[in-house]
Amino acid sequence: MTTGIAIRHYDHRHAAELRPLLLEVYAEVYADAAATDPFATVDRFARGLDAWSTRPGWTCVVGYDGDQAVGYAYGALLAAGAPCSAS
Repeated sequence: MTTGIAIRHYDHRHAAELRPLLLEVYAEVYADAAATDPFATVDRFARGLDAWSTRPGWTCVVGYDGDQAVGYAYGALLAAGAPCSAS
């Protein structure tokens, strides 16, 4: 029986330890798209994740059902005048 989703908050200091989890979830969710779209591959996502997650303003929330990650969202502040693309 599920008792609800637990939300855990992380920042750029946790990026290295979170990376494998975020890549695993991404690979599962986007498996079909990655098979045909070169912009949806795990490698491409990983490059963007690595670029953003090293920024001091990067934050991430991960939803867990027990010990199982069921989703995440992340973002970072964009410095004034900085380009929008990190990959």
